Amino acid sequence: MMEIWVNQCLPPPTRSPGRVLPSTPVSPHSQEVFVPSSDHVRVVRMLIKHLHFFANSGKPAQPSPLDDLRKNLWNMYRKSLYRFLRHTFSHWPLDSSFRLVLETWLSYIQPWRYTDYSPTNRSPTQGSSDYESQRSVEGKWQGFIAENLLFYSLLFYHLVCRLFRLDLSAPKNAQILFRVTKVFSQTNLGSFIREIEEALEDPHFMHRSLLGGASHSLGHHGGFSGIHNDQFPARSLASVARGHIVEMEGPSHSYHPMFSSGNITMVESLLKHIQRAHEAVMREQQQHFRACAAGVSAGANGRVKKESWFLNAIRYIFDSSSPTEDEISSDDIRKTVIHLETAQRHLSGIFNILVPFEPGHSSTGIGPGYQDTNQLDSFYQYHQFKPSDDHTSPRYVSSPKGPVLTNYGRHQLMSGLRRLDLKYEGDPDLKPICTFEIPFLVRWLYTLTTLINCKYGTNIAELYSRQDLAGYLAKVILKPPETVYEYHKNCSGSPHTRVSKDLPPRISLRFQANKHVIGYELGFALLFYVLGMWGFLLKLLISVLVVMAVPAYISHYYMAKRQAANSEGDQQEEQDQDHQRVPPFLPLPKL
Repeated sequence: MMEIWVNQCLPPPTRSPGRVLPSTPVSPHSQEVFVPSSDHVRVVRMLIKHLHFFANSGKPAQPSPLDDLRKNLWNMYRKSLYRFLRHTFSHWPLDSSFRLVLETWLSYIQPWRYTDYSPTNRSPTQGSSDYESQRSVEGKWQGFIAENLLFYSLLFYHLVCRLFRLDLSAPKNAQILFRVTKVFSQTNLGSFIREIEEALEDPHFMHRSLLGGASHSLGHHGGFSGIHNDQFPARSLASVARGHIVEMEGPSHSYHPMFSSGNITMVESLLKHIQRAHEAVMREQQQHFRACAAGVSAGANGRVKKESWFLNAIRYIFDSSSPTEDEISSDDIRKTVIHLETAQRHLSGIFNILVPFEPGHSSTGIGPGYQDTNQLDSFYQYHQFKPSDDHTSPRYVSSPKGPVLTNYGRHQLMSGLRRLDLKYEGDPDLKPICTFEIPFLVRWLYTLTTLINCKYGTNIAELYSRQDLAGYLAKVILKPPETVYEYHKNCSGSPHTRVSKDLPPRISLRFQANKHVIGYELGFALLFYVLGMWGFLLKLLISVLVVMAVPAYISHYYMAKRQAANSEGDQQEEQDQDHQRVPPFLPLPKL
C-alpha cells in the first residue's frame, strides 16, 4: 500500500558523482511534475491513520509476534512519507484544497490521537478541535518527535512560507492557519521540540557524535528501547534526531532550528501579515453591516420589491454562480475574525512573542477610544498570549468590582463578533414586561402587592419563618427571600456601582398577568362548564376578580396620583429656586 500510494510522486534519483549518464537533450516542457489528486491524498491520510493505530496497539503485558514489526514500522516508510509530503508542499496549488495535505501532515505528527481504536474515536463526527485543545502531549512521545524532527520543523517552515502567499482574509485560508497553530499550541509539544534542538546544538554532543555514538531505536509509543540505562537521555534524543536528519536530507544538510532567531523573525512577520488580514476582514465586516442596515431601511420604506417564488426558482436553476463563491455571509466573517485572533495568540504563545497591540487596534478607524493605554488594557496586553477557554464571550479582565470589558471587548460587543449571555439580577417584580404578559395587569398587580407588602411586611416575614403547617404553606405560596443587585450610575463616567439588596418574603401576583396562566384558567373554566359546575365556578371567579381587581385599580390610581403630585411639587420647588437665583431687576450703572 505504501509503494502504491506514496512512492508514485517521488522525484527521480539524482546523478551520482561517479556515474555518467548519457546526455540526451530534454525539453523543459517535457518534464512533468506529478501532483497527487485529492482522492490520492485522502487515501494516504487513511493509510497513515491505520498505521498509527497498528503501531500503537501493542501492549507490554501481552507479547505478540508482531511487536518487532510495530517497532520498526515507521523506520521502513518514514523516508518515503517525508519525500511525499515535502514534494506535495512544494507543488500543491495555492488554494483552499491544501487543507487535505495539511490534515494528512497533521495526522502523521500527532500519533497520540490514534491510541484508542474504539468506534467513538474513529467516528468522523467526533470533533477533533475540542479534543486537541484538551489533550496534552505526554513525555513518552518525545522519542517519536526526535525520530521525526524534520516533519515538525522543516515542514512547518515550508508551511509558513506558503502562508505568506495566501490571502488570510479568506475564510478557508484563515481556517488552515488556525488548524496548524492549534495543533502546535498543544501542551508540551513546543517544549519537547525546543529540548531536542537544544541538545542538537550542544557542543559536547557534537564531539561525541563525531567520535561515533551508538544509535538507539524506538519502541512502542515512541519510547526508547535502548536508553533505559543511559545517563544522558537528552543526548540520546539528539543522537536519534541527528540520525533522522542524515537519513532524510543527507550528511551535508545544515539543520536550522525551529526556534532560531531567523524563524522567530519570520513568525513576527507572519503576525504582521495576520494583523493586516484582520484589518481587511474588519473593514469588510463594517461594509457588510452598512449594507445590511441600508437593506433594512430600504425595506422599511417600501423600496424593496419582493420577487415571486417562480422567479427565484428560475434564477436558482440557471444561475451558475453560487452565493458561497461570490458572497461571504456574516457568520463566515465572524468565524474568520475568531480564527485570525486565535491563531495570533497561539503563535505568540508558541514562540514566546509578546504582541505589542490587541487585534483591532489599527489606523483603519475601527472606533475611537481603542488606542487608550489604561491599566486594564496594559494588564491584558501582558497576558494576551495565554489562550482563552471561552471563545464566545468578549474579552474582559477581572477586577475587584467584577469583570470589566477591555476596549477591544467593547468593540466585539458593538460589532457582533462576540455575544454575552445577559442575566437579569434585579427585582423579579420589576423585570421588563415580556410579550407573553398583559402590560396593564402587570402594573396593577405590582401596585397592589407593593401596598400589601409595605403594610403587612412584618406579619408576612413572621409567618414565613414559622415551622408549623402555616409556615409550610407560606413557603409554598409566598416569594422566598433573595438577594438582588442594582447598578447605580456615577456622574464621573466610571463604571456603574453594583449594589446588593436583600428582599424579604413577600407576595407576588405577577404570574396572574401571564397570558398562558390566563389561558389555562379559561380552559379549566370551560371544563367546569362542560361538567355542569359553571354556576359555582362563575361565582367563584367573579368574587376573586372583584377582590383582586378593585383594590388593585384603587391602589394604582392612588399611587399614580401621589407620584404626579410629588412631581408637580418638585417642579414648583425648582422654579422657585430659579427665581431666587435671578434678581427681579438689573441694576442700572451709575453715570
